[in-house]
Amino acid sequence: MSEPATTEPTLQECYEAALAALTPKQARFVEEYLVCLNATEAARRAGYADPNRNASRLTVNNGIQAAISAGFALRAMTADEVLARLADQARGS
Repeated sequence: MSEPATTEPTLQECYEAALAALTPKQARFVEEYLVCLNATEAARRAGYADPNRNASRLTVNNGIQAAISAGFALRAMTADEVLARLADQARGS
């Protein structure tokens, strides 16, 4: 009998699972960080009382690091996408 096929989770599923493991405020921090790429600003937008102090504490949290990495992977362009966009720009289209 053949083994059932196991499927790898998608990048979206990995990102959602990483966010689900965080508190709502931590998840908001991750989402804001992926927009602005500034930990202090992301902490401020997420509603932390002392963004300067909390930003450094948040960025060393393993769960938050995993969620940020998954978010970057989800948003990253492939090399083919980069080349296609550059080619479009070179053609002026």
